[in-house]
Amino acid sequence: IQNCEFVGSYNLTDKSEPTIITPGQPPRWTPLPEPRQLEEDSGDYFRDTSAALYPDYPMEPAARVYLKNKQASPTHGPDIFVCGFIMRKLLDVASGVWPDHFRFLVEAVGGTVFFNRREDCPEAVYPVRRGYGHTFPEAYTTWEPAVRGSVSHQRLVEYTFAGLRFVVRSGADGYLPDLLPDEDFEHKLEEVDAGTSDEGATFTEIPTSASTLQINGGGSRIPQSAVFELATRPARKKSEGAELARRMGRLWLARIPNFILAKYKDGVFQPEDIRWINLVDDFAQWEDKNHFRLRQFKFLLDSIVDFGRKNRRFEVVGDVRSQIKFHGVEGDVHVLSNDVAELWRD
Repeated sequence: IQNCEFVGSYNLTDKSEPTIITPGQPPRWTPLPEPRQLEEDSGDYFRDTSAALYPDYPMEPAARVYLKNKQASPTHGPDIFVCGFIMRKLLDVASGVWPDHFRFLVEAVGGTVFFNRREDCPEAVYPVRRGYGHTFPEAYTTWEPAVRGSVSHQRLVEYTFAGLRFVVRSGADGYLPDLLPDEDFEHKLEEVDAGTSDEGATFTEIPTSASTLQINGGGSRIPQSAVFELATRPARKKSEGAELARRMGRLWLARIPNFILAKYKDGVFQPEDIRWINLVDDFAQWEDKNHFRLRQFKFLLDSIVDFGRKNRRFEVVGDVRSQIKFHGVEGDVHVLSNDVAELWRD
């Protein structure tokens, strides 16, 4: 991966009408002063939050934020606009590790081929799982006042891989305030949260299309170097190396340089069992070690993009028989609303 650039971000909210806040910001890492026993996860959690909150066009919030921030004709921009979930699934396929059934819509809009994840139902939820994958971040991270009501923070990175230009949308679990660039930046964040700065006091509404998506201004751009992904595991599972190896591909794709692994016993996370790992120097080594795997990944991506540019719109399905199939799409299903698609083509 070369020429990586953070190009935008936004928060999905829990409002009744589809609403995002841009640039938004991820929750701040705020560890508990003293460990306490947490409740296990309970309730329903969406498999695809973007689709659940904006089922008509789950990729459109990302496209609109990109258009706003780049202020240039996307016809000469990315070859592929995709979410991290699809990239991870295709990387698994290229690695010979066949994932569960998955499918996504492919559509060429102007010079860009969009990959849009599709669940059987937009509001599909994960099966009930034991653990603390949700209650731990609820206890150890905090949404700032400027983005209160958020349910997810999404980030866009643009980079070149294997001769193609990508925009990849992926979620971030939080940010580490100690990794912000300087004290002035931290002070600015505090002003935004308190509503005393110009940026925080003015929630400028970005002009929207005829679609139902509402876009509001708020939050602050957090640099990519400060964001993290986290995972929770029982303390009895000692192999940190195995957990990191399992996640390196997804972190490499999303360009998230920090990983927090939190281990628990009976729902208690001791400070010595919460480890932060910086991966900046590991990405290049991972690329070198996975050269053949990445060649297969490039071949798979090239095949989908070439077919997409020739056929304009189709569906990719990965089934349990370890096959990738291309299908026609029934009905008037698209990755973007008509007016946003026109903006993209212009």
